[in-house]
Amino acid sequence: MSKLPVVLLHGLNTTGAVWDDVAARLDRPVTAPELAPLETVEAIADAVAAEAPARFHLAGYSFGGYVALALLERHRQRIESLMMVSSSATADNEAVRQFRLESIARTEAEGVDANAGSIAMAFHPASAVDPALMDRALGLMRASGAARYVAHSRACIARPDRKALLAATDCPRMFVSGDGDRIVPLSRQTASAEAAGVALKLIAGAGHLLPIEQPAALADAMTAWLAGRP
Repeated sequence: MSKLPVVLLHGLNTTGAVWDDVAARLDRPVTAPELAPLETVEAIADAVAAEAPARFHLAGYSFGGYVALALLERHRQRIESLMMVSSSATADNEAVRQFRLESIARTEAEGVDANAGSIAMAFHPASAVDPALMDRALGLMRASGAARYVAHSRACIARPDRKALLAATDCPRMFVSGDGDRIVPLSRQTASAEAAGVALKLIAGAGHLLPIEQPAALADAMTAWLAGRP
């Protein structure tokens, strides 16, 4: 019997290529679509669903996790399991919304490189001194582009809190993060995992950019989660 595929959703300021090193280590069919530059996570989720397999395992990294939760809410019958990576189910608070609005204004005025200064913060300190990783993150940001960043930032602002969805669903779910994530606070990730009734698994030596900092460890965690599942 063939294994169900995994759909991997990328984060803000990245593309599907952020998953390349993880996808190469998974023993299932994998797709990592480019998320459409739409301004609600619900619209993006429906666009993903239109191209996705009939039934699949779903993994959402960071912003991709917000889209994954919208997919779970709108297309539950197609999702075999949910893996949330460096993400949470909480809505933005007012301070984060204001930060996003300011980032949108800078990006519209100066282009996507206006966000380059924040890349180091997304890494674990041990990764931030690796020029190859820094260059890769910058390349992903530029490949994603300003228009996608602006649209996805607006989608972040508009999204609701979905912890209640996690508490109510019967979908198997896993939460995993780098132990040094400074972008999505671990307190928010832990609260979301607790709402789902599961523990947050931490991977040492990684910040927010877990899929490129520790791809082997992340792939191992995902493989263990998928073991024994269809």
